[in-house]
Formats: sequence, C-alpha cells, structure tokens
Amino acid sequence: MGINLGISNLTEINPYNDIFAGLHPTMEVSEILIVAGQNLKRGACLGLITAEANPDKGKYKLWDEDSTDGSEVLCGILGCDVDATSSDGKGFMYVHGEFLKAGLSAVHDIIPGVYNNGSIVIKEDK
Repeated sequence: MGINLGISNLTEINPYNDIFAGLHPTMEVSEILIVAGQNLKRGACLGLITAEANPDKGKYKLWDEDSTDGSEVLCGILGCDVDATSSDGKGFMYVHGEFLKAGLSAVHDIIPGVYNNGSIVIKEDK
C-alpha cells in the first residue's frame, strides 16, 4: 500500500495552497512512526517522544508545547496523511524548509517563526 499524500494527482498541488511557503529546498526523513491514537493529515507539526519512561519513546505525535514527554519541541512537518487510529502508522516528515502557517496543524496555536535550530521556518504568508 502506498503513502497517501492527500492528493490524487501531482498536478493538483497548488504551491500557494499547500504547506510550503516558498521554493526553499526541503529535507525529508522517511519511515517515521506515528504513535497510535492519532489520525494526522499532511501538514501536522510533529514532536518526538523522548521521555525515557514513556513506552512510545522514539515515536512522533502532534506537537504540543504544553507536553512534557519531548513532543513539546517541534521536530518536523508530516508530509503525508497517516491514520494511526488503532495502531502505530508509518510516514515521512520534512525537517527543513519554509512552511505556510495556514497549511499546518498542532495541538496549540502555531506562531510564525524559526524552529528546530533554524531548519523549520513557519510563515504567515508567502
């Protein structure tokens, strides 16, 4: 089964309506695990669970600045839809690039700015 990019044809991508805020090159990390209990769409901001005591350590979940398990730090932007409702799901994420705030999601309000040591830039508009 292929990865659902949320589009059926590459010509359907309108760069002004997608998650990208410009033509700045991106970098991807493939084969990431999304922790079960989430149904995430392309553009979801992800945090990595790093807490030693957490059995889901090493998996990603929706970015939550109020979390205390490591996922309070923005690590990447989900590049495809991942339905991990009943079990962990696989996907890929962007770890470098310029992203459009309107195309992103998180647990909290997203504030435009520079994240992840400058590798992720979130803009209000293009």
